[in-house]
Amino acid sequence: MSFRKAVPVLLVVLAGSVLAGCSDPLEEEGAQPSSTSPQGGGQKNGVPQVDNPLDATPFLRDPCSLVDNRTLAEFGTFGQGEPDVDSNHAKKLIGPSCTWYADDEFGVSAEVVIDTPHQKYADPELRGLGGVYSSKESGMIDYLQQVEIAGHPGYPAVIAGDKEELSGGRCVVYVGIANDLNIKTAFDKEGDPSQACAAAQKIAGAALNSLKQAN
Repeated sequence: MSFRKAVPVLLVVLAGSVLAGCSDPLEEEGAQPSSTSPQGGGQKNGVPQVDNPLDATPFLRDPCSLVDNRTLAEFGTFGQGEPDVDSNHAKKLIGPSCTWYADDEFGVSAEVVIDTPHQKYADPELRGLGGVYSSKESGMIDYLQQVEIAGHPGYPAVIAGDKEELSGGRCVVYVGIANDLNIKTAFDKEGDPSQACAAAQKIAGAALNSLKQAN
């Protein structure tokens, strides 16, 4: 599945997906599991909380500025980011987003999303990471692993989605920047999952750096 075709799949994760069993994708994808202690500001109903929320408002019209070119360059040569802030998809389904496509390698792309529609329209207990954890509990997704974004211990994060997609080279990281708001980063490398989760986490770190600098 190409990244362009896959955009709606995990961005609208609560809509569900086809589940498939396989070996643990993190063994192949460079994830950095967190410790067993709660991330952020403790837990509420099993969901890690955020003590110091970040305001994403400065980036709602320019989500591409969340991630610097130097970070992307670690994983390939990418074209200019393609923002989506005005479409119905951006306003009511996934939120403002930016996607970068590799210049020299088909099927390689990176993405960042600010999940404002979920913050606005979901039931209160399903906003932020609560919705992702609920999706795992209900069986809508079949994989969820807490990870720690290097340098940002106060912002809980998870790799979450469909094991089949993970094994195919697509990794999605959700980071709680408030108890009711996530940013989501993704990296897609068709047929080669070895880099995907490490890249998605590094991109999440870059986005958190930008958010902190703006707050």
